[in-house]
Amino acid sequence: MTAPRTLSRRLFLGGTLAASAVGFASCTFSSDGPGTAGANTDDAGTSAQMTFTQMMRPIDHLDPAFIGSTVPDTAWLAAGLMEGLLLLDPDNGNNLLPGVAQKWLMSDDGLTYTFTLRADAKWSNGDPVTADDFVWNWQRSLSPATAKQQENDLAFGGDVYQNVVGAADFFAGKTTDFSTVGVKAKDDHTLQFTLVEPDPLFLPVLAGQTTRPLHPQTVEDHPDDWFAPQNWVSNGPYVLKKWRANAGFTADRNSSYWDKDNYPIASWRGVFNDGGDPAGMVQYNADEIDLFRVNGDPDSILSDDSLADQFHLATLTQFNSLEMLNSENPVLEEDVRVRLALSMAIDREAVAKIAKPLKPATTLCPSGIPGYDEVRPATKFDPAGAKKLLAEAGYANGKGMPTINIMIYDSLPWIEAVGEMWTQHLGIKYKIDQVDVGVLTEKTDQVHPADYVGFRYYHYGIRVPTMYGFASLMPAQQRAMPTAACKRFWEIDADQKLSDSEKIRQQDALMKKNWWPSYRKYAGLVEQARNAADPAKSQQLAVQAASALEQTHVDIPILWSGYTFMIKPDVKGLKPTSYMDLLFNLKGVTVGG
Repeated sequence: MTAPRTLSRRLFLGGTLAASAVGFASCTFSSDGPGTAGANTDDAGTSAQMTFTQMMRPIDHLDPAFIGSTVPDTAWLAAGLMEGLLLLDPDNGNNLLPGVAQKWLMSDDGLTYTFTLRADAKWSNGDPVTADDFVWNWQRSLSPATAKQQENDLAFGGDVYQNVVGAADFFAGKTTDFSTVGVKAKDDHTLQFTLVEPDPLFLPVLAGQTTRPLHPQTVEDHPDDWFAPQNWVSNGPYVLKKWRANAGFTADRNSSYWDKDNYPIASWRGVFNDGGDPAGMVQYNADEIDLFRVNGDPDSILSDDSLADQFHLATLTQFNSLEMLNSENPVLEEDVRVRLALSMAIDREAVAKIAKPLKPATTLCPSGIPGYDEVRPATKFDPAGAKKLLAEAGYANGKGMPTINIMIYDSLPWIEAVGEMWTQHLGIKYKIDQVDVGVLTEKTDQVHPADYVGFRYYHYGIRVPTMYGFASLMPAQQRAMPTAACKRFWEIDADQKLSDSEKIRQQDALMKKNWWPSYRKYAGLVEQARNAADPAKSQQLAVQAASALEQTHVDIPILWSGYTFMIKPDVKGLKPTSYMDLLFNLKGVTVGG
């Protein structure tokens, strides 16, 4: 089997997934008229009927194939309007719930997935949702003719999409015959996928936003404005009724939705505002909205007794770490004891008190990932042990150690606290190097001169909230090598004569040849977890991979985090998560009463 998809994953996060462009160039909302399109909705608007209002950043499109990893606000709306085969379980990232698919089976070899669609799944205009609808959407998303229109989009799932038999060739234009792609409608209610190799990410991606379907006939009849409320047809719990660009939307409960009885809220409204937390708090305190996502420092909220209990920290699926940078001075690269000593000298409990509401991270794997507590060894605050390790590495009391740079793009008081702990417990000097985001990216992807040794601040959210979803991240894969190999990596990256595919081939070969033994062990376990057809075995191997990653100490975990929300006390049953494909849904949610 092939090695884990390392560089290809990096590239698709940069935007190489083909996605549809039918009407995308003009897919900007402007209509403020009501939807008509024969949509079946419950009457909304009377005082007796429940309304839920939230603030979100302005949204410019709702094409599921173009929704990227940096726009959770768009994911909110898409999750309420469109339903895929599966749904994410807000209580358990390892669990998937039935969506349009009532049940599904995986073959023993992990290569064939067969989905049985529920007979009562309907579009909002009353049409049945069929297997052919999903085949049509997959063909649309993999259309090679539209690839250039999403080059800079962070559409998620490209690696998984192209693991479907024939999908890569269809996307590349090597064939125009979609019947060669392993997405088949066996009958109206049976959909089958055939994969090239087993993939633990396949099912979670089917619960994500990029595989939610659009109504084929509507897109074909209205290629330039299928997204307008008057044309809108969807299969989710809500139907788009009104839209005003840069102002907001109204979506009413879909009376054709199979699970409509479990959605008490009759009208769901969004207020667009990019004014940040101050604007959100103004609307929140004026009772104009029931919820908004807090993006900045929540100190003023947490210090207000009347608001603190309305502040919610969602599932911890994000980690904040210090990732090693490469340097001509190999002091960090050559001896894991130095990196481990730096990690052990950090009092994460004390750091977390500065960085409220973030939580101390004992491992890179956040506590919101099922199985995180099985990852070993967990990092502990042990300044005496750290001092001993540093001495064993030849740097007693920090003598001979260079100043450690910590590169950041924003002012973070807790980062300075980490540096002070290194000075206090190890005698190591530090320097905060605050640069613009673009400069940070540029300075990260290089080998630094001998007088610059250190780490960059790294924050990452786990897109697929499973142990394999975490373990397969392959963080710092291009840095866990000797200096000479790292230099060659970036030379290949900068070579304009090479195609992207040739860069991937050469860089992938370079890494596999030069990884530290500890990182090679980790990568091998990721590969084994990927190729294990048995989900239980894959989970076990993913835990082992996560544990092996900890032992590389190329990334020093500091804090866990998640999305934060202000939620009105009379909103009941809402379970916010930090899943980028599902921050929350309105199933079972009530307002007032």
